[in-house]
Amino acid sequence: MVLQSTSSSHQTYKWSYIWGNDVFSTSKTYCCLICHRQVHPSSQWLWRSVSQNKRKFFCWLLLNDRLSTRALLCRKHLHLPSYHCVLCFLAVEENLAHLFFHCPFSITCWGILHIVVPNMSDTFQVFESFKDQLQLPFFMDVIITMCWDIWTWRNDKIFRGIDNFVPRCKTIFCKEFAQVILRAKKTLQPHLSS
Repeated sequence: MVLQSTSSSHQTYKWSYIWGNDVFSTSKTYCCLICHRQVHPSSQWLWRSVSQNKRKFFCWLLLNDRLSTRALLCRKHLHLPSYHCVLCFLAVEENLAHLFFHCPFSITCWGILHIVVPNMSDTFQVFESFKDQLQLPFFMDVIITMCWDIWTWRNDKIFRGIDNFVPRCKTIFCKEFAQVILRAKKTLQPHLSS
C-alpha cells in the first residue's frame, strides 16, 4: 500500500495499492507477489483437471515433495522401525521417486495403463513424459488417479496390513476413474469412458 497526500494545504492522506487503485484485489496482489516466478506447466494441468479437490491437493503435495513418505519423516527426525518401501522387497528407502515411479509394484501399475516410467527422479519431468505417452486431453486425471491409488495401496499395507495384487489394483483404478468420468464435461465423457 502507498500513502499519498491528496492536497498540499490540508495534508489529508489517502491509501492506495501499488497498482494505482484504492480497491483491494487478491488476483492483483498475487500477481505482484509472484508473477515474476516461473511455474512449471504441471501446476496448470493439475488445477484444470476434473479430479476431486482433495486429490488435486494430494498431487500438489506430491509435486512439491510434501507427502509424508518415510524419507520425509526421516528428514523430520521422526523415528520409525524401518524407512524402507513397504510395496516391494528391495530394501530401498521410501521416497517420492521410488514409491510412485521406481518401485516394481508402481512400475507394474503404470504398465497397466501402457505407460513406461522414465528413469528420472524429477517429478515434473516424469509427469511430462506421462503426458507425452498418454496423448489424451485428460492425461492429468489419469496421472492423479494412479498416484492417488498407489498412495492408498501403500497406506492400506502399512495401516491395515492389506497386501496388494496387480489385478486388484486394475479393478480399483477403473472404479476410481469412473468417479472422474462423472465429474468431467459431457464432451469428454465418451473419450474418458473408452
